[in-house]
Amino acid sequence: MSFNTRTVPVADMVPVTPSDTVVFNPLPLGIYVGVGGDVALTGSGPQAQNVVLKNVPSGTTLNIAAAAVRATGTTATSIVALYSALAYRPLYTPPTPALPVGIPDPIQPPENQFPANALTSPIDGEILTSPIDGQILTGLI
Repeated sequence: MSFNTRTVPVADMVPVTPSDTVVFNPLPLGIYVGVGGDVALTGSGPQAQNVVLKNVPSGTTLNIAAAAVRATGTTATSIVALYSALAYRPLYTPPTPALPVGIPDPIQPPENQFPANALTSPIDGEILTSPIDGQILTGLI
């Protein structure tokens, strides 16, 4: 069994140590079995059950969003959980590109946005503007 990685890309791969107590959080897209054998899984659906897949061949990708790979009943080794880029978390956040020299940053106001003699409120330090025309009020320095 396998799935089409062109429609569901795998972005993260995590080695799995079979355990009777640990469950996946979040659920993987699938399970890769490196060295074949039996794979004991716990389903993740509303009627989840424990199942042993017998004689899974080496190099098989199981298209199963299992809740766990159980130690009891698993003889396969080199097991890897496969996760989608959309499944649970961004793995990489690209840096914000730098703006070319001379282009002002639309998020950061220019340093000298206000005249040096702009009046400020003695209460909160805000720049004062005219209630009539919205112009910045200035005074003597």
